[in-house]
Amino acid sequence: MKNLQVWQNILIIGLTALGVGQFGLTTHAAGQYQAKWIDQLEGMSVKQGDSVAVWVDVQNTGTATWSNSGANAVKIATIKPRDRMSKFYHSSWLSSNRVAVTIKEQIAPGEVGRFAFTVTAGGAPGKYREYFGLVAEGIAWLDPFYFYIEINIQPAVYTVSWVNQSDSPTMTPGEETVVWIDLKNTGNTAWLNTGDTAVKLGTARSLDRVSAFASSTWLSPNRAAVADKLIQPGETGRFTFTIKAPEQVGTYKEYFRLVVEGVAWMNDLGIYWEIIVNEELVIGKPITVGLSSTTSPMVLISDKGMVVRRGSDKGMVVRIDANKSATVTARNGGYIINISGQVYDVSDWVKFIPLRNSIITVSNEKISSTYNRFRGLLIIRRSALSNNVWMVNELELEDYLKGLAEVPDSWPIEARKAQVVAARTFAVRRIQNPRADIFDLYDDTRDQVYYGHVYETNRPGIAEVVMATTGMIIKYGSDPITAYYFSDSGGATENVENAWNNGNPNLAIPYLKGVTDPYAKPITWEATLSQAYLQEIFGKTLAKIGAFSETVTDLIVESRYPSGRLQTLAIVTSTGKRTSVSTATFEALVDTGYVKSTNFTVEKSGAANAPTFVLRGVGWGHGVGMPQWSAYNMAQAGQTFEQILKYFYTGVTIANS
Repeated sequence: MKNLQVWQNILIIGLTALGVGQFGLTTHAAGQYQAKWIDQLEGMSVKQGDSVAVWVDVQNTGTATWSNSGANAVKIATIKPRDRMSKFYHSSWLSSNRVAVTIKEQIAPGEVGRFAFTVTAGGAPGKYREYFGLVAEGIAWLDPFYFYIEINIQPAVYTVSWVNQSDSPTMTPGEETVVWIDLKNTGNTAWLNTGDTAVKLGTARSLDRVSAFASSTWLSPNRAAVADKLIQPGETGRFTFTIKAPEQVGTYKEYFRLVVEGVAWMNDLGIYWEIIVNEELVIGKPITVGLSSTTSPMVLISDKGMVVRRGSDKGMVVRIDANKSATVTARNGGYIINISGQVYDVSDWVKFIPLRNSIITVSNEKISSTYNRFRGLLIIRRSALSNNVWMVNELELEDYLKGLAEVPDSWPIEARKAQVVAARTFAVRRIQNPRADIFDLYDDTRDQVYYGHVYETNRPGIAEVVMATTGMIIKYGSDPITAYYFSDSGGATENVENAWNNGNPNLAIPYLKGVTDPYAKPITWEATLSQAYLQEIFGKTLAKIGAFSETVTDLIVESRYPSGRLQTLAIVTSTGKRTSVSTATFEALVDTGYVKSTNFTVEKSGAANAPTFVLRGVGWGHGVGMPQWSAYNMAQAGQTFEQILKYFYTGVTIANS
């Protein structure tokens, strides 16, 4: 259909009253029903397809009273010839050849009555004259009376200009997303958003094709949307609709064009979105988490399906249907993937990519059956450093934080915020300085305890504060800090160089300074060290002084740091040999959780030449950075997460990453 051009639109309504003939009516009827033209509406504008209201005033010059109801009602009717279907028929007419009755119920002889009705300029552009008369239904035509409407129909103009539109999306197969476009009505005719001639956004290049991106919300497979409102000439309206990505990966240009349904296509603006459909998840800020190394088969499944790709070149291996499992077994130089008996041998590391943002479930003897569901993708890869096969979870940094199990989600919100901001900062530093060649950090206490999507779902209070603090990290100057944290300080935190570097001032970090901690819980604990345990942990030290087979008769705290934590401890053997160990030796025990801190006293019991030693201590953890229980107590006392963090990390700021 061609676009319609702009024209000056004029409706000329005229009337002529002529007195010729009786058209077969009896003289008696003609005498009773006579009419005289008085006035009518003139000079209106009309465009093709428009409807216009008109009226005519007529005087009753006969002897019979006109009624607007009943079997003998007086009506405007089509003539020349009589009772024909009019080109200007409107749905408000009484019938195809009866137009209207008077507004008043009755018009007495000598009175003037008004007939009001609507005509539709539905024909082709041109000049028309339409004739009407009056009829007393079932009695007589009011001859010689008639009047006519002269209509000059000019084309309706539908043109459009582009204003703005949403960005082109990147999608995964089957994903849905909303797009929109703002278009201006530059024609002379309103755009309807309902009815048979509604203006719609249709598929183009070629016209009316079935779109590969049609969603269930479309009007039809080739009509995406109508405007959000009726759009008058000069106004701008928005067309909003949902597109659904096809299963086939690729880059598409999807074209659209406005159409006046049943009338015309508007000018082609070349409207399109370039849509990228990619199997790979689009992860804006990725982090990789080492879940576990394993020598046994790994089973992966997703309720919406997965795609397996080679890791090095991203080449497709296989698409896996929803709820179908894949069993992966490592071999030298690659992996065997078994899907319902179909075997794929891949000489590369592999990525399992969930479709439609679904969750992957992993089954393996090294993965907890409780916490085995993960956002993002799963990588199975051998470390070049250790030669171990690892299961690695790659996901958004913010999603990773939602699955951390460092503090309960029932804790005060400011304590949870402090924990999440510290954890985010710790993770950002690990991304900058990864733990391994194939992942950024471990999923356990070596870094941060990560339980994945199940924990996120079961502990919504953690996800809540992740979203509330999105992107916030702790900085010293312009750099993210190494945000160490631990359980309980026992009353004071420790300088980082004292905890791990034997007090070497050259290894001090300005923001990891010890502070007194009146907010500590504190946790108290007791640990018993038998002679056998002492031989296990101090065997190499005793061997160096030639006392490997001797018993330990004394453990003497020689010096402490200001926080009360151990600096050096002397070991005395049954032959009187003596050597000193630093806090670093005991820090290894703290990592096991048996000796909970290096702030303890020593007591002996049992035989003098082979006693048992009892350590009684306070606090839990390495003592560097933020104590989680102190954050809890500070939040309970009304302090904010920023106040908590700035108290335990010296001279820092909280800012977006």
